Amino acid sequence: MPKKICFVSDKHRWNDDRIYWKLAFTLKKEGYDVTHICKGNDNSTFISDEGIRITTFNKNLITGLNFKRKLLKVLRFKRS
Repeated sequence: MPKKICFVSDKHRWNDDRIYWKLAFTLKKEGYDVTHICKGNDNSTFISDEGIRITTFNKNLITGLNFKRKLLKVLRFKRS
């Protein structure tokens, strides 16, 4: 069973060079199960072509406590 890694970023889009290609993609190639939670235009979850789970949230709609609740919901989903 692969080890799991989750990146949480409120300042970067899902395909940001530093986060996605240099960190997440490299770890995925090494066999890790990678999730990236980040800002986007809407609230959605998808798997990238490289096999990385991406969960986006609309930063204008989710702030403060709401962001923490969304994050906990996503992390609880990943555990199962």
